[in-house]
Amino acid sequence: MAACLQVQPQAAKALSPAAQAFNRALQRIEKLHTQLDELERTCRAHQAALAQSVQPLREQHTAAMRQLLERLCAHLDGSAQGLSQTQRSTLRDIVCGMAIALAEQGVPGMEALHDRHSPQTLAQKRKEDGEVLRQTLDDLMGQFTGEDLNLDADSDDPEAMLQAAMAQLRARARQEEAERQARAEARQARQAARQARKGATAKQQQAAQALKDADTSLRHIYRQLASALHPDREPDPAERQRKNALMGEANAAYERKDLVALLRLQLQAELVDPDHLERVSDERLQHLTLLLKQQGADLDKQRQLEQQRWAATFDLPWGLSLKPQDLRQCLNAEVLTWEAAIRGVLADVHAASELHTLKPWLNEQRRLARQAERGEALLGPTPFDNRPW
Repeated sequence: MAACLQVQPQAAKALSPAAQAFNRALQRIEKLHTQLDELERTCRAHQAALAQSVQPLREQHTAAMRQLLERLCAHLDGSAQGLSQTQRSTLRDIVCGMAIALAEQGVPGMEALHDRHSPQTLAQKRKEDGEVLRQTLDDLMGQFTGEDLNLDADSDDPEAMLQAAMAQLRARARQEEAERQARAEARQARQAARQARKGATAKQQQAAQALKDADTSLRHIYRQLASALHPDREPDPAERQRKNALMGEANAAYERKDLVALLRLQLQAELVDPDHLERVSDERLQHLTLLLKQQGADLDKQRQLEQQRWAATFDLPWGLSLKPQDLRQCLNAEVLTWEAAIRGVLADVHAASELHTLKPWLNEQRRLARQAERGEALLGPTPFDNRPW
């Protein structure tokens, strides 16, 4: 794309500084488009690799969890004969915790299984947790916005509450941004008024005129395309359809101030010859270069936003790049993590098979749970350790 739009040197005559600057700006846009395309391909490939490699492991882990739960329920439904009161209580807590985890994954029958062994139904627990979450969100909203949580959704639905809170925070952020923008524009207007009274410098006047001329150049190219491509002026149906498609592209390009697309459409519509830029004056090239720099800045911002979006989609550690080798390392690490988790659950299934192995396993689970509770009391909540109990 960039090569066909660049200003080419004429015979032995070197390119002017304006032409060189135009070519550099064009090359930067080409590079940013390439980076965006590579980012999309890389992340789509990683997404497919996750589905192929990790999703089956998730399913195996769920199957192993269900197998373990069946073994544990067999002991619990059999009145847990041979277990102490403490061991029976630990067994019941584990069964209920696993049932909750599997119910959240959509495994059927888990809510009923939980309710059969818990003094509090899962619906009651969700309602209670929802009330706690709502109070927490109310407190946070009051702290950050000075307002109560405006929640129309069911208070028992944590996801709805979180979405409502995030929407309210985003709305408040937009309002604050609009207020900041209004204050900034007011300051700029006051500064402009003061400069007008004092007399603006020649450099400031030139910069303002350059921006105006750049917009004029963009508008000129668009109007030329609109005049040549207007489908209503074309009697041939096939050519009218082609021009209609090109006109749609031109409208979209002008809307986003995409000079490169408009220049390409000029060539495609045969409104100019391939070497027409060699005949453009340096002054107009400078105007076009300013447009290219603005377009490059927008593309760079888009690239950064896409990187953030994909990093959030994959739940990657902060600062990790989205290069193929780094994503492969993350994939390999996630595969190893799930394989280890599956082996751990299968080992638990073996331990839960017989009463003489179940009893020490329950004692160890109780010890680990109490250790985690002490750590949480001292340090706050700890990361999820793949055990739902």
